Amino acid sequence: MSYRFPLILLVFVAFAGCELPPIQIESEAPLKVEIAMRVDVYQHVGETAKPQGAPEQDLPAAPFEDRRKRMGEIQTLKNNRIVGENRKGQLEIRNLPPGAYGDYVKMMVENENQDRLLLMERAGKARGVPLDTIQKEQAELWRQRSFKGEWIENPSGDGGWNWVQKTKPALDQETGDLPGSRVEEAPSPTPEP
Repeated sequence: MSYRFPLILLVFVAFAGCELPPIQIESEAPLKVEIAMRVDVYQHVGETAKPQGAPEQDLPAAPFEDRRKRMGEIQTLKNNRIVGENRKGQLEIRNLPPGAYGDYVKMMVENENQDRLLLMERAGKARGVPLDTIQKEQAELWRQRSFKGEWIENPSGDGGWNWVQKTKPALDQETGDLPGSRVEEAPSPTPEP
């Protein structure tokens, strides 16, 4: 045991004067970094903002919130040509799927139509306008907002209504106008000196 310490000291002194080979810490290949990330999204229930054009009276958020939650599913039903927009500003089933999915479609359309009707009734009361006027306005708005290929109930030339698949594009998302409906002013000519 007593010889261990001097032996370690001797080895240390022997290598202390030696030069060690250089250690390469660079790499010719680029470094690869792998990152694993987890994102948790939470929705905090609090005050909800009123949609644009909502009357100033206090409205329960339920119809707005419920419609917002089912918006994606309703659009999927429209994209699959299962439902369309009718002349009263409500959804109508065009091609009912069989079985449990058909029952689900019925429930979704019924819930959406109840919320739309409630909101239209409130808008009519707030503006002092009859419900049928609000329904006509909403139906026109939904026809304009519909995407190409979706079912819409269109007025026919003889005063009736026809179900057609929309052939024109939907409203421009930035301006709210129909594509091509916006007239741009031509620049005025510059006067010659």
